[in-house]
Amino acid sequence: MHDMRVILEVARGQAPPRPSAGFTDELWSLCLKCWSRNPELRPDMGRVVRTLERLGPQA
Repeated sequence: MHDMRVILEVARGQAPPRPSAGFTDELWSLCLKCWSRNPELRPDMGRVVRTLERLGPQA
């Protein structure tokens, strides 16, 4: 999916379709949380960084 399409989907409040490869369940879950319409449900950058560090190179 093209980057601009992802941006438009998220701006409309819709998650783009999950890519068929390259995203673990945990990484996709993190993406969905980051795209939440409710700011209270979005992780802060510290949490994002810790999650990505824990996931390692596959992230």
